[in-house]
Amino acid sequence: LGAADALAGPGGPPAAHRALRQRLQARMYYLCENDPEMLASAADRLSPLDEPPGTATGDQRELLVALLHAATVSAGLPAARVGALAHRVLDHEPASAAHVHTMLPLLVPIAVAADSVTGLLPWLDKALVDAVRRGGRLEESVVLAEQALVLLAQGRLAAARERAVRAGAAVAPEEATTLSALALVAVALRAREPELVAAVPERFRGLHENCELAALLTLVRGMEAETRGEPGAAVEHYLDAGYALDRAGWRNPLVVPAAYWAARALHRTGESDRAEQLSEQYLEQARRWGAPSALGRALALRAVVGEQAAAPGLLREAAGVLETSTDLHLRASVLLRLAETVAPRHSAEAEAALRRCLELAVECGAGRIAGRAQELLGPAASGTAVRTPLTSAERLVARMAVQGLTNQAIADSLGVSRRAVEKHLTNCYRKMSTSGRSGLATALSEAGLLDTTDGPSDPAEAVRPQGAA
Repeated sequence: LGAADALAGPGGPPAAHRALRQRLQARMYYLCENDPEMLASAADRLSPLDEPPGTATGDQRELLVALLHAATVSAGLPAARVGALAHRVLDHEPASAAHVHTMLPLLVPIAVAADSVTGLLPWLDKALVDAVRRGGRLEESVVLAEQALVLLAQGRLAAARERAVRAGAAVAPEEATTLSALALVAVALRAREPELVAAVPERFRGLHENCELAALLTLVRGMEAETRGEPGAAVEHYLDAGYALDRAGWRNPLVVPAAYWAARALHRTGESDRAEQLSEQYLEQARRWGAPSALGRALALRAVVGEQAAAPGLLREAAGVLETSTDLHLRASVLLRLAETVAPRHSAEAEAALRRCLELAVECGAGRIAGRAQELLGPAASGTAVRTPLTSAERLVARMAVQGLTNQAIADSLGVSRRAVEKHLTNCYRKMSTSGRSGLATALSEAGLLDTTDGPSDPAEAVRPQGAA
């Protein structure tokens, strides 16, 4: 801060000093992200009564992103304003791999928390192409992690998982970034796959390395405790994560949803009063923040842990709020719960919710939700194809197949047997409800899985072993 102030000079700083001063201020806000007073000052600086920093130059955009990050984690401004300012930055920032070396990667977690990720994937696709063209593995890793977070915010869990794993594998463990670790842990939580966390480098596991990452890892430990049948230990982990974040001034209900996890665990153990208290606290935070995904999730939580008589109304409100959310998986799961809740008294409403649930589940690849919706719809669901998400290995083999490679060529490139390739392709044909390679290409394209920006066009390069430097 002293260095930034010294650059001001009497009578106002020259242009070069002014740019450097804004970059220093941006880094100051980021380095002080666990200081509640600094977080509050960022929100004040971005308040509706003040003119926010401009976006014409790179230094102005960096400062605005740093301030938005602080305002996001503290929930110091409404999500709608944060999302609008984030897109203002995006509109003025060229899509390139060079953004990785600035404060701009923070833009993705900001937009995710605001449930305002529309337009980010095309921008990141161009940045990834640029990173691959330059041969920058670090840049490629960061952009893949950014894509994973956006896909997770859209509820496309299988695609998010694939990008997060690739982000970690693109560089050696000592070169891994905090963002790639965050993406992997976030996917592990959302997909309930705690084993993914084993790939996070050990140096990221320190309590003071990163406030958000430390809290997310604590939530994963709670999830693991629940899996082992230790609900008491799970609740303690969830509460610990929440306390640590609150002390640091992090109060955004979407960034690290500790209260959400704790309330669910308490409800399962029969501690209804504590569960209701935490769920009400979470709902109040979500209403203040205002992001549709946060509010929809909080309302659905209240429907679970609160009075059952209030559940239909809460779920109807949640479904209505989520109509503007980009999180397809969350929307589908809430609609499924709504249908199951109202079916005994309102069959027509339940059927309409199930039909929409099925559409959303198929679109985002949520096979379990789609299967349950189809089961409840029964004959009414005839003609609706449910496609189970492809695994990362199946997706890779499918892409190589539609590029024209023979089964043996694919096997040689991946270092596996031809029989393994044939098995993967058979699974792809079944899951995508198609037969033959020509039909597979169409099915992949319709599902948004035929993504040519995932890497180089040269198949030999595209299938380099994970972890290769």
